[in-house]
Amino acid sequence: MFNFSKKSLSLILAVIFVFALITACGKPAATPAAETAAETTSSETISILDTLPKVNLEDITVRALARNDSWWQLTEISSEELNGEVINDAIYNRNLKLEAQLRITFEVEHVDSVGTTIRSLIMADDDQYDFVMPNMNESATLAADDMFVNLKKISSLDMTNPAWDQNANDYFSIAGKLYYGVSDISLGKNEAIWCYMFNKTLIDDYALENPYQLVRDGKWTFDKSHEMMTVATKDLNGDGKMTADVDQYGLATHDVNYYALMIAGGEPLAGKDSNGMPVITVGDQRFTAVYDKICALFPKNDMTVIEYQGQTFIAGRSLLCGQVLACVRLYRSMEDDFGIIPMPKYDDVQEKYYTYVIPYDIFAASVPITVKDTDVSGVVLQTLAILSDYYVTPAYYDITITGKGLRDEESAEMLDIILKSTVYDLARMYDWGTLASGIQTNIIAQKEFASFYAKREKHAKKALEKTIDAFSANVN
Repeated sequence: MFNFSKKSLSLILAVIFVFALITACGKPAATPAAETAAETTSSETISILDTLPKVNLEDITVRALARNDSWWQLTEISSEELNGEVINDAIYNRNLKLEAQLRITFEVEHVDSVGTTIRSLIMADDDQYDFVMPNMNESATLAADDMFVNLKKISSLDMTNPAWDQNANDYFSIAGKLYYGVSDISLGKNEAIWCYMFNKTLIDDYALENPYQLVRDGKWTFDKSHEMMTVATKDLNGDGKMTADVDQYGLATHDVNYYALMIAGGEPLAGKDSNGMPVITVGDQRFTAVYDKICALFPKNDMTVIEYQGQTFIAGRSLLCGQVLACVRLYRSMEDDFGIIPMPKYDDVQEKYYTYVIPYDIFAASVPITVKDTDVSGVVLQTLAILSDYYVTPAYYDITITGKGLRDEESAEMLDIILKSTVYDLARMYDWGTLASGIQTNIIAQKEFASFYAKREKHAKKALEKTIDAFSANVN
């Protein structure tokens, strides 16, 4: 596609990266508007910008394919002009800096289904895009079909740079191959993180314990959340039954919450063996205990209302709300003050909190096998990820979330915990034997796990083996 050769690029790339020591929160103290100050380094703090590749791509055009924003999720990776909106302007400034840094023209096309579009182009040997950003379910199929380049083979790309999500790198690597890079190039990952929100007015009304302090003390558990839900559930009109439009609930959520609770309890359905290969990790005593407690405590109709847009919580008639992080932004007009906390732990013996990220709502960067010069793609992606960490992450994290969505500094502290404890469960991404997709329904029906798994175990393990075989056989 380009006249820019790998040989000339490799010469320019003699020394690309300087590893960064990032500040405690992982973000520079200054905003991008104060770039000169932020780029000043000391022996204690080095800016993420110091890890930028020092490359001149000689006025070439680089093209990307990405997902349109949806009604709830920010996923687009370009903006046409400055308009005063924080996220829009951060993306615009990032891309402007990208073009100046590398001397390129950067063009992005947004579509509703990246996976469908790129598959047809790859099959036609069309090389018009230098990288693409499908959702992870689309990516999983494309990668298994050997349609993406192993990012670990691209010499100009350093996936150990802190601008790339290291948890995602670990979870998504199979057979030593990594086909997707998760970062804030697209904000879809942050938007798809599962969390709990709580109504501060109801906490005060019922003299309940401070959720922030419970989290700090390691006491925010299944049992504690259920105890608080019980106190807050009220038949407000006194008709002897719970009605979503009228009464007050302990929890407002939908079916994804029950899978997220399995993750929060430290029991994803898949993990990795000592060789880095995925394995199904269900059925032991602790897994069953976590599953049984979720069934016993949470999908109770008298305390939990199932809804997808949070109307009961927004109306101030639910103590807790289990939802994606995007809803913190979407619920900004809610009259009652609310806070954000991680999902509860199984018990106070569990060492840490775990946060579920919905895989089919993550939009990660991949390089199609039709790309003629993967080093160019690598340099652009590396630069874009670093600039995203500098421009876009603070805009989303410090301004949009903590400045306009959340109502206090303590929620920002909780957000740190949430973002640093992400879990990407391969079982949900690949849904081997419909094991993962079926478990949510099974929990809501409060059915025991053993018979459910017995019906799916053989098919799930066979599908898993097929995935491993596909990745092992991939030549790219």
